[in-house]
Amino acid sequence: MKELPAELTLRDGLVLLAPGGAYIPSEGALIVADTHAGLPMELRARGHAVPVGDDEALLGRVRALLARAGARALVVAGALGHGPGSQRA
Repeated sequence: MKELPAELTLRDGLVLLAPGGAYIPSEGALIVADTHAGLPMELRARGHAVPVGDDEALLGRVRALLARAGARALVVAGALGHGPGSQRA
């Protein structure tokens, strides 16, 4: 299978960044989606065996994408987080 590039610029200027970000240069904005921050903590609190450190790894990936893109803003599309006080339908 062909390896995908770490960065792909589309015709409209949107830059897709591996692993899991999109950058809009004209806005200086990095977009990430469905981060589900706090989900591992919530699942552990319910008694599920989930490795510790998942949120730290997520934050590390987002920080790396922000630095790589030189973004001035972060947009989180979809589910941002879970944990105490989060609402479920």
